[in-house]
Amino acid sequence: MSKRKLGHDGNSHELDEEDDDDDELIHSTQDQDRPQKQQRVENGKHMTPTKQQQQQPQQQPISNGRLKKLKAESSDEESGSSEDDEDDDEDVDSSGSDSGSSDGEDGNSEDEREAVRREQQLKSGVTEPEAGIIESITLENFMCHRHFKLDFCSNVNFIAGENGSGKSAVLIALIVCLGAKAGFTNRGSKLSDLVKAETNTAVITVKLRNQGQEAFKPEKYGKSVIIERRISRTGSSGYKVKDYNGKTVSDKFNDVSLILEQFNIQIDNPMSILTQDTSRQFLNSAGPQDKYKSFLMATQLDKMTKDYTTIREHIDKIKDMLSQKVVVIQELEKKVREYNKEYKDLQQMVGLERKISEFKNQLAWSFVVESEREAKRKEKQVAEAEERSFDNDIRKVDETIENYNKSIEDIKKDIKEFTDQIKIQEQKKESNNREILAIEREEAKIQTQIEANNKKRQQRKQRRHLQLQSINEIKERNAQLANNQSKLDEIKKKGQQKLQLEARKEELIKEKEDLMRDRENLKKEYQNQRTITQQMNREYEGLRVQLNNLRSTQKGENQAYGKGMTDFLHKIEASRRNFSKLPIGPIGLSLKIKNESWAFAIESAISKATLKNFLVFSIPDGITLQKMGQQFGIKVDYTKIPETTEVYKTVEHDQLDPSLATVLRVLDSPSHFIINFLIDTKKVEQIGLGDGRKEIDAILYTERCPRGLTQFFDPQGNNYSKTKSGNPFYQAAKNSGEATMLRVNSDAAIQRTQRDMESKLPALNQQKKIEQELSSDVQTIEHKISQNDQDQNQCSRKILQITNEIKSIEDTLVQQTDDYSELEIGLASLDEEIKSMDEEINTQKVQRNQVASQKEPFAENNRALDDQIDVLSNQLGNIENKLRIFNDGLRKLNNNKQSLLQQQGRSTQERDQLKAEYQRILEIVKEKTDKATQICERIEIPSDETNTSLTNKIIQYTKQLEKESKGKRSRSEALKLFQDANNSLKEISEQRDNIDELATILERNLNERYKKWQRFRLSISRRSDQYFNIFLSKKGYTGSLTFDHQNGKLDINVELQKALPSNQNGAAKGDTKGLSGGERSFSTVSLLLAFWENMECPFRAMDEFDVFMDEVNRSISINLLMSKAEENRSKQYIFVTPLALNHIKTSEYVKVFRVRAPVRTGGDVTVETD
Repeated sequence: MSKRKLGHDGNSHELDEEDDDDDELIHSTQDQDRPQKQQRVENGKHMTPTKQQQQQPQQQPISNGRLKKLKAESSDEESGSSEDDEDDDEDVDSSGSDSGSSDGEDGNSEDEREAVRREQQLKSGVTEPEAGIIESITLENFMCHRHFKLDFCSNVNFIAGENGSGKSAVLIALIVCLGAKAGFTNRGSKLSDLVKAETNTAVITVKLRNQGQEAFKPEKYGKSVIIERRISRTGSSGYKVKDYNGKTVSDKFNDVSLILEQFNIQIDNPMSILTQDTSRQFLNSAGPQDKYKSFLMATQLDKMTKDYTTIREHIDKIKDMLSQKVVVIQELEKKVREYNKEYKDLQQMVGLERKISEFKNQLAWSFVVESEREAKRKEKQVAEAEERSFDNDIRKVDETIENYNKSIEDIKKDIKEFTDQIKIQEQKKESNNREILAIEREEAKIQTQIEANNKKRQQRKQRRHLQLQSINEIKERNAQLANNQSKLDEIKKKGQQKLQLEARKEELIKEKEDLMRDRENLKKEYQNQRTITQQMNREYEGLRVQLNNLRSTQKGENQAYGKGMTDFLHKIEASRRNFSKLPIGPIGLSLKIKNESWAFAIESAISKATLKNFLVFSIPDGITLQKMGQQFGIKVDYTKIPETTEVYKTVEHDQLDPSLATVLRVLDSPSHFIINFLIDTKKVEQIGLGDGRKEIDAILYTERCPRGLTQFFDPQGNNYSKTKSGNPFYQAAKNSGEATMLRVNSDAAIQRTQRDMESKLPALNQQKKIEQELSSDVQTIEHKISQNDQDQNQCSRKILQITNEIKSIEDTLVQQTDDYSELEIGLASLDEEIKSMDEEINTQKVQRNQVASQKEPFAENNRALDDQIDVLSNQLGNIENKLRIFNDGLRKLNNNKQSLLQQQGRSTQERDQLKAEYQRILEIVKEKTDKATQICERIEIPSDETNTSLTNKIIQYTKQLEKESKGKRSRSEALKLFQDANNSLKEISEQRDNIDELATILERNLNERYKKWQRFRLSISRRSDQYFNIFLSKKGYTGSLTFDHQNGKLDINVELQKALPSNQNGAAKGDTKGLSGGERSFSTVSLLLAFWENMECPFRAMDEFDVFMDEVNRSISINLLMSKAEENRSKQYIFVTPLALNHIKTSEYVKVFRVRAPVRTGGDVTVETD
């Protein structure tokens, strides 16, 4: 029966019942070493114990509590291990060597116990693979491989391939990826030698299982940890540690070391990954010392040996330090005796010292009294300062401001009311204009009908004229025949007169139509010109009102920029010769706000300091300007600017929605230098303006926010912007109210308004002249139309008279033979048609005149509306003027309030300073009182004593005392030296005793632990010897491992056949050099398996383990390896062989990779997997 015990590194090992005596030894060693590993992991530093212990120990005093703790631990350990020490002393060979002899029976017995243990393990179902086994490895441009990948199973993996196929490169890549150096591989002197020819970089990727109780930070890495190492042809290399999904978590080798330590992967242990060279040298070329070193490395006993050696060195250093302390203590004892004698010799001169002490006590309390008097004076000043208050004045100003704000709100309501009324009147006017347009369309339609009827009438008149001519010709001919020639002549003459009168009447009709059309056109033109005149007159009157308002607000504009600013600006103008170019500023005076409501927002965005700034074109000009400002008590801040010819182009700003207000759009300045300065320093083209938070949020914090706008300001000066992460950021204005500096530039505005009025006045006069001329033209045409009507009536009367005369003459004519009655009937019909058409035309003209007359009420209404609009506009101007007056008053009140607040702030500051000084004096009083109390209790100070008089007395008595004690130390000094030396002596003596006791405890514990380690080493060597013999027995061999621990040697003995005499078989004597290649390889496998039984690395690897074996040895070796792997499914085994291994049966736990030789000119390696 076997028991599972923990080894020195916290790993599990199989022990027989005969090893029960070593239970406590193993547990004790485990307790000793595991915290060291955990500490290295927790600190995040991968340091070997040797490196850690080579650091010099800090020589610090050991406290009594710590020493007691060490004593308690030591006593507990001694009581718990004393019996074991007595029982186990006999187990340790005095020569330091042991012989692992075993016969066949022992081997079979051990084999049976091992089989039972493995069977129980399989029945328990413990087949979960350990954390740290290799899931896959990928090689890129490494050695002979361009791209090569293997996906391992969790238990047994065979890599088979011909020589030169690159199968050994897999193990080399594994140890290189996990941190090995180039020399460890025996394949080159540097890592760059492992990079594939004609390539620059090699990449190795190893994927490790990260599941189970020993998983490394599974919440961070997942169920696999991927380690990638990249090697450059230049010699550089780097690591990447990735999680299960391939995401890079770290690029530090320190993290790789932590992972390897967590998984117990011993990359520097040649027994965990046995390469070709190590395998060849292991049995033959390696001597007893090398084999013993391999044993220590495989079991990690070498690290514990180094630990104990380092601790022993530290103990020796502690002893050296103790010897030095003895010398120091002797010197201190001598000084203590000397100082004690000196102190006893100075017991005199007490009277002078007592007097000096009294004066010092009085001096200490005199400082307290003086500070108390100063505190009373400050307390009185604080009371006087608290009586001063500006609250009443500020409250009165606030009340006045509130009244002004109410008045302004009322005025704004009136402005809105008048504005709404003007809009209503304009809407009515627009409605009238639409009605007039409809009437004019109807009038044009009737006029078109009249012109069409006139055309038809003219055609009828021509036909009548021709027919009348024919009748007259017939009558003339008949009259001649009847001697009626004279009458016919008269009729003809009368007919010609009638035709002339009718033609004249037609001309008058056409002339009247033209006059009527001209009159309508003139009336339209006159109405349009009258509207234009009224609009121009309103604009001119508005400019006049604006000019009056500007003149009324011009006074005191420069005062916002400091007292004396006006005189300073006049001085600059008068001294322009002193500058290379006249400075510009303050820039706020040269800025115009197109909309007064944005003044405070823009002032907040630009800042008052910037508005006070001057712009110069050279540094000397700036210095001259500052000196000139000092004459007027003005501190001048200036900025040197480059000379430009125009305003900067702002493409993104120009592409913004025209309805969107920005600081650049609202500002105006006669100087492009100022605009460019604000663009450079304040980014005014990127600052938007909005009426309120709702409007700004809808623009700034949505996807439709224009590109180029970074922040917004509202009329109250509040700032809206975004953080770097895109979140809304709101910053309230520091001070609320009206702008105190930035306002309409009165001088420039007055000049501009005067220029506008001067430019508009000629046009207005010319427009009035045009209106008068059009009115005169309308009256002239009206007169002409009236005259035309009179002329038409006269022509009609004459035509009627001549017609009657002709008819009378015709009645006297004799009836003629020719009949022209039909012609006369047709003529009468034409006359009827013409008369009917005249009536229709007259009716249409009446309709046209009626339609035209319908426009007059609307036109008259429009004129009345224009008059109302003029009245409302004048009233609105007066109200706006009143609003400006109230705004100016409100600004003055705010300035007054600001001044009061500043005075109050200064008063508060002065009061706070007085209070702070009072508190400081009180603290000084307390401090001095505490110091004086430390000297003596409070005493009365004589009224005639001061600090100076007491100090003089102390000096006088001190000089007298010094004179008497010249050349001697004072008693206090001597006493202090004695006490200091005595304390140092006690402290160093205590340290010596503590360190001495600690060194004794450490040495005793070290000896106890070293004995336990020797027993543990003995146990490990016995186990290795037993397992070596068991594995050899699989083929009928016997063998033993002989350890010489004192000299550090390991001899390996192998006997092939016990039955043969020693003279028949040279190998029967146990000399491994006499073994054949196959026998030596099998012995190597057995020894390696024996060492593996004492290792806890999650995977083992062996290269070309069967290269020198015959078929029998190979079959037995493979069966042995397979059986061991099957018994321990939680471990992973990787075997590299040049043979085909066709007889190996693959399964879930067995995988065979067959590697074909790569094409040396490049290409992927072909891998066949069973």
